[in-house]
Formats: sequence, C-alpha cells, structure tokens
Amino acid sequence: MMRQLSLLVVLVSAVSCQSGGTSSQPATPAPQPASQQTPPPQTSPPAAAPGAGAAAAAPVDTNPERNPTVQAQLRAIAGRENEPAGQVFKNIQVLKTVPAGTFIRTMGSFARATGGRCSTCHVAGDWPAETKPQKQVARQMIQLVEQVNTRLKGIQGLQGPDPHVGCFTCHRGMAKPAP
Repeated sequence: MMRQLSLLVVLVSAVSCQSGGTSSQPATPAPQPASQQTPPPQTSPPAAAPGAGAAAAAPVDTNPERNPTVQAQLRAIAGRENEPAGQVFKNIQVLKTVPAGTFIRTMGSFARATGGRCSTCHVAGDWPAETKPQKQVARQMIQLVEQVNTRLKGIQGLQGPDPHVGCFTCHRGMAKPAP
C-alpha cells in the first residue's frame, strides 16, 4: 500500500512537471471509459522528455497506426470493431467494455509508451496465453493508471479540464519506468 501511495505521489508530480502547471495531453492516452477512448494517430516516435536522460525512442513500428501486428488484428476483427473487446477476444480481464478496434489500438499504444512490442507481454499467435508474467504486470499497471486518474479528478485546484496520466507519463518509451 505504501509503495502504491509513493507511486501515486510520483505520478501526480510527473503530471504537474509535464504540464508546467496546466493540463497537457501525454503522448499516449491513459485508459478511459469506452465512450471516451480513441487514441489519436501518432506519426512519429515520442521525443525524450527533458531530463529523461538518454532514453531511446520507441521503435517506429510500435505506432498503432503503422504497427503491422495491430493492423493484422484489425483486419481479423473487421466488422466487429465496435463490439466490446471482452466479446470479441478471449481472456480479456481489463478494458473488457472498450470497443474491440479501440482495444487493439490501445494495446499498440501501450507497446509504444513502454518501448516494447506486442510480444513483450503476449505469445505471438496465441494472444490469450498466460505464459508471460509481463501480461499480468501490464494488467496491474492498467488498473493503477485507472486508480490514479480517478484520484486526480478529486484534487481541487489542479489546473486543466482533464488532468490524467498514462503509461508514457512514467515509461517515456522505455521498458523500465523513468526515475
């Protein structure tokens, strides 16, 4: 619990530092209710944030709009993009109500924000498999982001209409969150 609280403080500080006191959109959207979740297309890797050290940008093919795995999955669900992800895919445990097309793009955004690939958490070709521990860690991180964003809404005096954090807030295109 104390570690989560410490992480919350770090994340809130990161939001304040990134925005310079005002709200700004992170390079990767945080999970939001299905009615609001539409990641914007991104055409270039994120620039390293000032003070982020020698962080390498995420590989170009992790852009959800250019990622061949994301595009293949979108073709595989053609016609079902607006159905809930939990009804289209097997073994969905978080983000079940997000439209399937948005869900796939969100997965691509997670890869981009963490500097990984789909195969970092998934077994390629066997997406529902629970073989990799990173998959469970990712689920817990999604839940953490949702909790932080819920708490941010309750902070009075926080500037901006929609302050929120996402994977990129801490990861900045790297597997290990930035210090």
